[in-house]
Amino acid sequence: MVSALKHVNESTKVPACVKDVLNALVDELISVRKERDQLLKENLALRRKFGIPSELPISAIDSVTASDQPAESMMPMDPRSTSKDVRHDNDFRELERKRSIVISGVPELKSSHAGERAWYDLLSVRNVLAHIGVQCIPVSVYRLGRPAPGRDRLLKEERVRRREMYQAPVNARRSASKTVHSDEGN
Repeated sequence: MVSALKHVNESTKVPACVKDVLNALVDELISVRKERDQLLKENLALRRKFGIPSELPISAIDSVTASDQPAESMMPMDPRSTSKDVRHDNDFRELERKRSIVISGVPELKSSHAGERAWYDLLSVRNVLAHIGVQCIPVSVYRLGRPAPGRDRLLKEERVRRREMYQAPVNARRSASKTVHSDEGN
């Protein structure tokens, strides 16, 4: 491209205004490439910081973090999808599974205000995480399933960082082996 631009600039047949436009476009292209390279470096640094594999495409990360989508929407829709697509889908599910914990036995707050219930659930999850030695603030906390009288729903908690993905299950197993559950004597 440099030699072609040099050829155009040296030509007497090309008007000066066209040369100016081409030179301006090349300058803009150079600055766009520099910005792109800088953004790629920042993206890689952020992926390392949050523990996201560099080979995982951005579209995959978006679908994993969109927790309001049902699992069926993450399945490949194209019947011609390859085994690589299926393997990639399994990677999404594994990543989501590793970054979340489902907690049972936490009573639901009987309040008509959704904000109070959500705050109570968040504090309950943070207490459980502190008890098992995980130092993080959950990205999201929500109840699974529909409310049913006399039955507390499960709580699901999600984290982002890779270290906390692995730390919580290990600490929970250690804590469970040391703790005597109140319902064992029944």
